[in-house]
Amino acid sequence: MSGICGLVDLRDEPNPTENLYRLLSQLERQGPEGTHTWICSHAALGHTLLATTPEALVEILPREDKSSGCVITADARLDNREDLALHLGLNLQQQLIGDGELILQAYLQWGEDCPKHLLGDFAFAIWDREKSRLFAARDQIGQRQLFFGRTIAGGLVFASEAKAIRSIDPKFFKTSLPRIADFLEDLEAIDQNCTFFENISRLPPAHRICFDASGLKLERYWTMEAGPELVLPSNEAYAEAFLDVFKEAVRCRLRAVGPVGSMLSGGMDSSSIVAVASQLLLEAGSEPLMTFSGVGPDPEKCDETRSVAAAAQIPDIQPFEIDYSNLGEIQRQLTTGLENLEEPFDGQMSLVRSVYSKAAMNKCKVVFDGGGADLLFLGGDAAMLLARRGEFVKLFRHAKAKRAFKGYGPGAWRVVAHCIWQLYAPSSLRHWRKGIVDTRRRVAKAPPESLVGAPLAARVGMTERRQRYQDRVPKVEGRAGLRVSLLLDPALAVGGERYDRIARSLAVEPRNPFLDLRVIAFCLSLPADQLESEGWTKVILRRAMKGSLPDEVCWRFGNSHLGGHFIQASLSEWEGWRHHDDVISRLGEGSDRICEVLARGQRRKGHLTENEVRAIFLNLWMRTL
Repeated sequence: MSGICGLVDLRDEPNPTENLYRLLSQLERQGPEGTHTWICSHAALGHTLLATTPEALVEILPREDKSSGCVITADARLDNREDLALHLGLNLQQQLIGDGELILQAYLQWGEDCPKHLLGDFAFAIWDREKSRLFAARDQIGQRQLFFGRTIAGGLVFASEAKAIRSIDPKFFKTSLPRIADFLEDLEAIDQNCTFFENISRLPPAHRICFDASGLKLERYWTMEAGPELVLPSNEAYAEAFLDVFKEAVRCRLRAVGPVGSMLSGGMDSSSIVAVASQLLLEAGSEPLMTFSGVGPDPEKCDETRSVAAAAQIPDIQPFEIDYSNLGEIQRQLTTGLENLEEPFDGQMSLVRSVYSKAAMNKCKVVFDGGGADLLFLGGDAAMLLARRGEFVKLFRHAKAKRAFKGYGPGAWRVVAHCIWQLYAPSSLRHWRKGIVDTRRRVAKAPPESLVGAPLAARVGMTERRQRYQDRVPKVEGRAGLRVSLLLDPALAVGGERYDRIARSLAVEPRNPFLDLRVIAFCLSLPADQLESEGWTKVILRRAMKGSLPDEVCWRFGNSHLGGHFIQASLSEWEGWRHHDDVISRLGEGSDRICEVLARGQRRKGHLTENEVRAIFLNLWMRTL
């Protein structure tokens, strides 16, 4: 995972290189293995290298195609290299071709449609000298990040980090008060564009931009759609078909330099990755898969710690554990992370930072994770499928088992009644009731203990932002429409971006096989009873991994999480956050409540409240500005 950046200035007397090295200096920690630039009269591109694939070891970016004059800088790992080379008339057996070069050749072949032909994780920018145009794109799911902004002189600047862009003109790219309010009320996923700085935007997943003399154009190049429903003869056939697709997604992500690692939480997602990846590495004669887990001091009181212990019995792995009650050398990395937060939200990632820190200490530059996998297996509505079949006894048992598995949710009789209502109530009556329910739900209220007081809420339009957050998920009609909607929720992208930012800061590249386009397409093709059955979620994954995972993992009840413990532990071991300063008062009117809660947290000994933690992280982030 490398850092990319650049500036374009189309004025008669441009000076686009003036700030290039300032951008690069901000990105070198995530790309510590080499910095390169390419400069011409109207454009300057930069690249900081973290070589995580064999091709990246020899490819120098930015790279210019001499015949066309087009230049690319890219942060990419492509999974369809062979297919791309075949279509482009290139022979990968005769020459070592990097992913950046493949993307550049794809652009020369297909122009602005080239991202549609790419499979993998990527963010790239191409300066087309002949057309005096910058073209940039981000992968379909948003596994790599790209930020951009118009400069005060009318040019364009882009980079892998928003803070890097801000560094060239802090007064113009000043702090975004509405986004700070989003943080204080946990509205992180309000959209896929906003950042913590004015005039800087995220490039959303599956989008591209073009910048030339006519201005800046932003558009979507790919839309997620569900294909026809997959019909197979048995549950076993579905499980085998899923495993074939999943194995290929894992195999593609094993293309790496040095040892490969994986998070291992003891849940189905990370454990499935570990089981498949470890077997593939064994078959290839490679080093064992390293696994990294956060645990607690007492397995008897923590089901996640017990599940990690069970998952660690997967053959042919090299497990490492981080105990939040004894962080040891990890604490130094946690402290450094808190002192250099890229976003306030990142303070909540102490467990993830611990895992990536341990991986980096073991010279592991590639780490698998299963973040967001839950969304692949939701939205099947197995209850309605049983109701349509008239299998109401099975429906009751399913609803009862699901409530027992989750530990919360509506009772079985209520689920049955809801399904009967949906199936047999007159449509006019259902629409009337739905209108009343929707109206009630659309009243966006502040949390009872919100840090956003009335003066600040008025300044940022908080009521409208709360409503935008509630309405953020697009409604998709048709078969599997609910599942598509869930995957289009901005929460999927912003969650991955958090992992990405933490990993980048430690020169680690995260890879997630569950968010492979082929895995997503397969899951969208599944009938509902392959997603949920007899109360169990992710049933196809559980069936596919039967025999490869211990039963304690495969059929695990409960879903505790140790993230909060790691946050509290990281703060209790470092007193530097307690010293008084006045940075939050810079927010002006409405900051009194935040300052009051911060002061209370700084005085507190012992467990911090959620709002105190939020105020602390905001304060730490504002110290870095």
